[in-house]
Amino acid sequence: MIKHTVIGQDSLKLTDDNLQLLIQSITYVFKQASKVILKPTVLQKQLIEYLNFDLEKAEEFVKLWSSETKRDVGDIENRFKLEDISWELNLQSANQICNKQSVPNARVQFKLAKAVDNSKKEKVTVEMDEEELLQLYSTLETIQIKLDNIHSTGN
Repeated sequence: MIKHTVIGQDSLKLTDDNLQLLIQSITYVFKQASKVILKPTVLQKQLIEYLNFDLEKAEEFVKLWSSETKRDVGDIENRFKLEDISWELNLQSANQICNKQSVPNARVQFKLAKAVDNSKKEKVTVEMDEEELLQLYSTLETIQIKLDNIHSTGN
């Protein structure tokens, strides 16, 4: 920590107290961002109350935060959340080319609702063959492993 502090003080030309405040602020913002996307007014209030930012610096930080968050996260109002999943597995046992070949086909239906307004709903149906279904399963498994790693390192 001492080596980083000296480097930070030299390159950023900050006092020790200001450098510690900067490190605490960055840590706080990233912890909050990993939990939820903060509303700008809430973020500004927390920066002033908990991290002792002055009003002008907090406003500038929030302006930058808002523009970057919107760019990175997008428009939350137009996002959907998953309400339900239904599926069925079909087995095509014969076709014109080969009457002994069985071809599995999965149909997965996602029932979605707008993240902000639950009254707006949509259904998305996806059909997949065995290879595509295995790829989806593998991707979901990778996501689950990463979530498990986050939870195990966060505790």
